[in-house]
Amino acid sequence: MTDVRFLPDPCQNIPKPGDDEEVYQKIINQPEISRFLALETVIVINQRAQYVHVADFSTLELNYFCYAGYHRSVAVARYIHEKLKETGRGKNLGQLELVHLTKDIRQAELNTLS
Repeated sequence: MTDVRFLPDPCQNIPKPGDDEEVYQKIINQPEISRFLALETVIVINQRAQYVHVADFSTLELNYFCYAGYHRSVAVARYIHEKLKETGRGKNLGQLELVHLTKDIRQAELNTLS
């Protein structure tokens, strides 16, 4: 599970999701996000290779979340999924699981901690 709330949200006031092409491009082309994606891609590709090699797993579940689960987490998950497919590591990728913490869920979690 990866928390991407630390990344800037250049589309905060745009009512389109992170997989909308315009929003997606705007997000992944932000310098801070591009640096994160380069590192995350290397980690995920190597992690997937180890899962398949060591345990013969065919599924790797990736979870990205942010405040609303609408822009950054969706764009990051799409980017990583596309990179896995490009490298051939995602050929047999069964399902890309996206988990988003909505405001209601996040508030419920905060309430249980206080």
